[in-house]
Amino acid sequence: MKTRRSIVKFNALKYKKASRQQKTIILSDLVRTTHLSRKYLTMLLNNTGKVRYTSEGIKLVGDPTVIYFHKRGRKKKYTRELIPYLKALWVLAGYRSSVHLKA
Repeated sequence: MKTRRSIVKFNALKYKKASRQQKTIILSDLVRTTHLSRKYLTMLLNNTGKVRYTSEGIKLVGDPTVIYFHKRGRKKKYTRELIPYLKALWVLAGYRSSVHLKA
């Protein structure tokens, strides 16, 4: 993944300065080499090096090599320590679904 991002970072300036026809050629080339989708690549290429400021005055620079994952979905209800006990309880209950296990 890091090599893909470094390839994108290397081609970002060339992509920004290119004409529309050259951009499609660059994009097609990058899709073949990185196996990423076109829309995702255009987003990475357009936002690389872009400078933004927050309301607190903090300077943010777009860098495709930095990866932050947003944890989506629900929060975990049970800790890792409880899971073996819950599995044992589930086996004793005959592998019933959660609807049937409710008290």
